[in-house]
Amino acid sequence: MSVLPLLQPDIDALDAVAPDSYEIEADLILRAMELASEQPYGFGVEDLERVEAYWSQLEAELSFLGCVVSLTDGRRFHLLYICGEEPEDEPGDSLPGPETVQVTQMMTTEDLPPQEEPPWIHDVADINAWLRLPPPGP
Repeated sequence: MSVLPLLQPDIDALDAVAPDSYEIEADLILRAMELASEQPYGFGVEDLERVEAYWSQLEAELSFLGCVVSLTDGRRFHLLYICGEEPEDEPGDSLPGPETVQVTQMMTTEDLPPQEEPPWIHDVADINAWLRLPPPGP
């Protein structure tokens, strides 16, 4: 599954068929989870309990998304997802960029990793609802 068609630079934000921000970011989070499941951490998309916080930088050539997720078994992970094309030093040249995810397991009480620009988004109710994840318990 490639998320690159969602990141085309000609998408008009006012166009009724343009995907909204939550759709794009949710797709990127799910793709990061899919790639992370191929690593030896022993989890998949079906183990996602909730997104605790996230940030994204969506560009036409190279996009980034970071998120901290909680799993149904109580573990927490920081995922850094990168996709797109990375421009070369010379104008007109570009190399196909990797579609990669960096996975770091976190302690249950550990603070979010440092992130200044773009900042962490802590208001995650809408993204969790978009992902059809249940609201946090009492």
